[in-house]
Amino acid sequence: RTEELWRTIARLETEVAERLRAEEDLRESREKLYDTLESITDGFFTLDRNWRFTYLNEESEKIWKMKREELIGKNLWEIAPMSVGTIFDEMYRKAMIDRGPVSFEAISILLKVWVDVRAYPTAEGIAVYARDITKRKMAEEAVRLATAYNRSLIEASLDPLVTIDPDGRISDVNATTENVTGYSREELVGTDFSDYFTEPEKARTGYRLVFQEGTVRDYALEIRQRDGQITPVLYNATVYRDEAGKVVGVFAAARDITERLEAEKKLRDSNEQLRAL
Repeated sequence: RTEELWRTIARLETEVAERLRAEEDLRESREKLYDTLESITDGFFTLDRNWRFTYLNEESEKIWKMKREELIGKNLWEIAPMSVGTIFDEMYRKAMIDRGPVSFEAISILLKVWVDVRAYPTAEGIAVYARDITKRKMAEEAVRLATAYNRSLIEASLDPLVTIDPDGRISDVNATTENVTGYSREELVGTDFSDYFTEPEKARTGYRLVFQEGTVRDYALEIRQRDGQITPVLYNATVYRDEAGKVVGVFAAARDITERLEAEKKLRDSNEQLRAL
């Protein structure tokens, strides 16, 4: 019995030692996890099923503009009552109830910044990652406005305007080009630009010349419209570059010279009649 008792004690000591090692490993793992969460540049916080804050990292303190001691144990909707009924309310509850991840971008009413939010269900509630993307959104808006401005300039032209990529394929056109060719923008984009001229090889020669010289002026071509009608034009083209200065395509404008040619013909006919007289 004594021997059996000692074996039991030894087994218990082993189990205790293993449990202590497991607890130590768990503690170290938690410390590493917290160190990681504290070092990331995203805001991270956790909420229990009663919407109480259970953890916040340092970046979250910056986002919320409050210390974690002020937030831990507090109800999210009491801290941010203006978020009730917003997309934050909707998506957080979706993650909490459906037990599935959600992600969205929105302007924080409380913080007055754009944030990219990702929420994941956890055993005790949800974990939320929030990244301030205000600078990115401002840059996107600047690009959108610039694009809209450029588009308005292109569409304001009475001449057909076309952008052509380095492979000779149309990348954009204005409404006048659609009217002159008889094809829609959707039909034109992605096709070989030379297919719409009576002399495709001459058109390609002019295109290569733009890349060699950087620009071409008054290059005579004839556009073949969808219905077979021919429109004589003078093309003026130049290369355009990306932010790094690399040539990424050609911007070309065509001037319809039908009326000019008709006027020149009338003048020639008139001169011939005068000479005959």
